[in-house]
Amino acid sequence: MTSVPETLPRVRPRKAKIGLVAGGLGAYWPQFPDLLPQLQRSATRVGERLRALGEDDFEVVDVGFISDPYEGAAAAERLRVAGCDLIVGFLTTYMTASMLAPVAQRSGAPVLLINLQPTEKMDHDTFDTGAWLAYCGSCPLPEMANTFRRAGIDFRSVCRAFWRTSGRGPGSVGGYGQRLCVARSGTPGMG
Repeated sequence: MTSVPETLPRVRPRKAKIGLVAGGLGAYWPQFPDLLPQLQRSATRVGERLRALGEDDFEVVDVGFISDPYEGAAAAERLRVAGCDLIVGFLTTYMTASMLAPVAQRSGAPVLLINLQPTEKMDHDTFDTGAWLAYCGSCPLPEMANTFRRAGIDFRSVCRAFWRTSGRGPGSVGGYGQRLCVARSGTPGMG
């Protein structure tokens, strides 16, 4: 007869894996030279904040910034191999569904589409088209939603404005104010 130990060793569950991919339409970069670096800084900040949020609970697999469908396909493969439990797609400005749909299809994981406005409001008097494009994270959302729904991809979307505040107070989180603009389900009947 085999003896049974008095206590069993604790089995630690594996950390969840969250894939992060950010992107924008590569055709903009030659036209608006300051746009890509600004959007990449935003994507880096989102990655840092996501890693800080999940430090003990989940691992972030950040595949970087994509600018065309070919880079999207490469990111899709990296996320598939990583075995992510959730994909976060950061829509920094307009991008085509052909850039992000392969990521969602190949990963087999649910998708959260986010777009974060860089400040509470635009300075319309001084903005040019390139500066305006940094506020266009919601522009690809209808195209993404329609494509994902037709493809049967489970997704959610969240739109927020994040801006630096002078301190802590009502509406601020860690020195960052936030305003929820839209939260919607991508699949009928899901909350």
